[in-house]
Amino acid sequence: MKSDYMAEREASLEIAIKLFLDDVASRPAEPQTCSRCGNEMEYLETTFMLFGTDSCWNVLLPICRCEPNGAPNKERNHGRN
Repeated sequence: MKSDYMAEREASLEIAIKLFLDDVASRPAEPQTCSRCGNEMEYLETTFMLFGTDSCWNVLLPICRCEPNGAPNKERNHGRN
C-alpha cells in the first residue's frame, strides 16, 4: 500500500508531465539549426501517452539526419564530433 506521501508525489509528477506535454504540444515548429552540422532540423511527429490515463499528445520533435539515430555514436564517428 502506498503512503500518502508517495501518492502525493506521484500525483504531482503526473501533473508536471501533463503540463509539460501540454506546453510542447502547443508549440509551432520553428526553424532550428543543428548544432552538430549546421543544417536545418526536420520535425518528426510523435505521440506521447501517459500510462494509466486516457491522455495523449502529438508533439513535433526536432531531429537532424546527420545522426541516423538522433544521438552521436562515437564508434561510427571514430571519436570525432
